[in-house]
Amino acid sequence: MWPRRVLTIAWIMLNTACINVESYSVGAPSGTCFTRYPKHKTAAQTSTPPYDIQVSPNQYKPGDIITVTVVSKDGATFKGLQMAAFRATGNDEEILGQFIEFPEDKIKSFTCVGSYKNNMITHKNEKPAWNVTVKWRAPETNVGDILFKTSLVQVYELFWVDLKTDLLALNHSNIVESSYKGKDEVVLCISKNGNLNIQHGWNPSYHYERKLTRFLSQAEIRASDGRLQCRFMLPRFSSVVTVNQEADVLEYFNQTFDHSERWYLQIAWGKVIPASDVISKHEESPAVSYQKIDLKKNEIFTGSSYGYLVQAHAALMIVAWIFLTGIVTVISRHYRDWMPRTRWFGTKVWFQIHRALAIGVVSLTVIAFTCVFSQFGLEIRKSSVPHSYVGLTVLTLVILQLIFGMLRPGPDDKVRVYFNWGHQILGQIIHLLAAVTMFLGFNMKQTVYNVKSFGTTVLCVWLVGQLAWHIIFEIIKCKGKRQESSSINGEVEKDKKDKTSKSLTLVLLLYALFLLIVTIAAMSAVFIY
Repeated sequence: MWPRRVLTIAWIMLNTACINVESYSVGAPSGTCFTRYPKHKTAAQTSTPPYDIQVSPNQYKPGDIITVTVVSKDGATFKGLQMAAFRATGNDEEILGQFIEFPEDKIKSFTCVGSYKNNMITHKNEKPAWNVTVKWRAPETNVGDILFKTSLVQVYELFWVDLKTDLLALNHSNIVESSYKGKDEVVLCISKNGNLNIQHGWNPSYHYERKLTRFLSQAEIRASDGRLQCRFMLPRFSSVVTVNQEADVLEYFNQTFDHSERWYLQIAWGKVIPASDVISKHEESPAVSYQKIDLKKNEIFTGSSYGYLVQAHAALMIVAWIFLTGIVTVISRHYRDWMPRTRWFGTKVWFQIHRALAIGVVSLTVIAFTCVFSQFGLEIRKSSVPHSYVGLTVLTLVILQLIFGMLRPGPDDKVRVYFNWGHQILGQIIHLLAAVTMFLGFNMKQTVYNVKSFGTTVLCVWLVGQLAWHIIFEIIKCKGKRQESSSINGEVEKDKKDKTSKSLTLVLLLYALFLLIVTIAAMSAVFIY
């Protein structure tokens, strides 16, 4: 009986050994994901390998398809292969991307631990090969420069490991290029009924997804006197992992954030859903730093809830419709007999000023619309309605008003009187709609409270001031007509007209000063808060 047992044990050991050898001949096992080193009882070669490993193109953008080719030199063949992609710097353990196409008669793929399916390839038999071409899909986010690491076996005792091939990131940046694009990292500090907590997550688009807080350390939060303060530490790299719900097998996607790069810093505030620590959508626009900042530096950074183009849009509209249009309206209504002895380019002074400023209003309005469309695109956002629609109406009408003004009939034309009335009424309607547009702009949902409050107050002062000034101009106009009707002597009348012109000039300067102060105050609501 004893010899039979020995024979049985020997047969099992021999059979196991054969299986072990066969498994390596059909490809590297999954246990070598992080070593990629053939255990062939000999050391890897340190000499220059007789193979070239090429990538095309040699730069990538997220989601690009990259062709990787292993090419033999001088007719040298290889039997074994193992290849995967890694970061060139930082977290160089995570295996990146996905192999999507390869010659199935020689190569097979498998999945190592990580966020990507089929992220490593190896040989499936010992048939010698001179070259192999595969296709690899880059991660959906820019993870920086990448290295393809390849191990090649020529024969059992002759092999090379971790042959590196560079794949450069095109315009390398993991940071948020714009506050409107999404895909930004989020740290939330929440205070609700005395309960304080800090969350970590990201915005894949325009909404927030909460993730694990494993990357936050030394986190502290405090709420007192209506202020919420928190601080925390982040490592150089942090990431969020999402599951591809449409995949047939379990598949992860990894969004990595490199904090050694420069970032835009965005600060948002809002409310949480009652009886929870789940945030609701914040309505006010978040403040965003003007420039990308270095998170390692302890500095004071400046920013605004509105980008440069939005600020330019608001500033140009305020100048056009508070300052310039105010003067345009008053000049045409109350200053037609102003400076009667003076001509500019053969025309009355009031008309030259009126025409020049009217052209300025149209020009600034067009530029302002160009700024805001450049910022947000041609699609009108729901949050800007009805401000945007009323503003477009103002733009259309003011362009028509300018065109009609250029086509005005001559002084002796029968329809001149009707034109004057129509031109004046349309101008007043446009000015009124512009005022409505500015009120709507300062009171949009996303407008920051301080901007909304201060801006609305300034506009109310402007409207009351406009009413007061128009009453003053009407009183001066009526007084001038009485003086004209009571005047007898021609020389005395000329002297009175000269004095009246000087008085009108002073009043106009005071009115322009009022408009200038209001304009500066309204602009400060946009630029300071």
